[in-house]
Amino acid sequence: MRARVAALISEVFCKVRTYESARFWYGLVVRIPLTDWTATMRANVESALRINDQLTNAMLENKTQSVPEAVTSYLGLAGSGP
Repeated sequence: MRARVAALISEVFCKVRTYESARFWYGLVVRIPLTDWTATMRANVESALRINDQLTNAMLENKTQSVPEAVTSYLGLAGSGP
């Protein structure tokens, strides 16, 4: 059950349509334990960070870090920048 919830959160995150949604779902994405991330989930998120402009251009509430930077840092992804 936990794996399915994690997969659903990552799927919805990839499809956000607003910056506000990007920030909201980011807050859930970082609650997924790193051990629950599958290779497919990571690949989908990495791709979405590049192609979904609502993710690519979203800034966190503190305005010091973008959502892509924060997710890349959390997941340890390389080369996820725009």
